[in-house]
Amino acid sequence: MKYSLPNGGEFHLDEGEVGKLLKRADVAAAVAEAGENVAAQLRAQPDIGAVYVERYTTDRAAVSVTIPLGVGDELKHGRLMTAALRAGLEVGGR
Repeated sequence: MKYSLPNGGEFHLDEGEVGKLLKRADVAAAVAEAGENVAAQLRAQPDIGAVYVERYTTDRAAVSVTIPLGVGDELKHGRLMTAALRAGLEVGGR
């Protein structure tokens, strides 16, 4: 896939090589560490309760961080989003 740069240049993204990179053990470790960092930020908040971290694999490593307070609490307080930002992650919609 070809991408344009703001300076007018272009680069080609080799999706096959990116896929290989995302499946490496060191990348899986970084993903797990990011999840643990988000969980640590949540645990530092008062009255957060339980925090669950689940590592799993699709075609690459993934991690899920959840709290039992539910979607309504997230919409009102943004605890997960705030924890992710404090952990240094970029947060955005799909």
